[in-house]
Amino acid sequence: MLDKLLGEHRKMLEISAQIRQYLRHPVAPEAEILIDLRWQLTSLIFGHVAVEDRFLYLPLEQDSRPDVAALARSFKAELELLVSKYEEHVISWPTEATRIRWDEYRLTALGLLDILDDRLAREEAELYSIAMTEADRFAERVQPVERNWIAPAWGMREQIFKGYEDD
Repeated sequence: MLDKLLGEHRKMLEISAQIRQYLRHPVAPEAEILIDLRWQLTSLIFGHVAVEDRFLYLPLEQDSRPDVAALARSFKAELELLVSKYEEHVISWPTEATRIRWDEYRLTALGLLDILDDRLAREEAELYSIAMTEADRFAERVQPVERNWIAPAWGMREQIFKGYEDD
């Protein structure tokens, strides 16, 4: 499962790079491209976090080593803030607004992508490195989670596609 999650990190970085390429345009290009990329990233992030919480965060939070458990809790608290920030960004930037205020959107989106890319690198270096060295025992510590990470993505989808879906 950890390899699958790391593969999803690669996919997020790939989509992030595609969005960055799109954002280089001085004038907003075709909305459909941005809609597709934003939804790909949003759905991947929220699906990923749901699985990652169960297969990475919870086992590390319950680790018998206090430093590992504290590190996991710290990363999880940061994750919750970042997820909230991402959701706020998507909801406050429906696709039509991105076209009207293109320069402002570009700056905020690039800043958010910087945060995402940095987060993925730190997560791999600090958390996945621990889990991967113990992969044989790690799967035994998987627990069910209480939080529904995926539900907010559907509200964001509405903002991304607003005014552009076929009726």
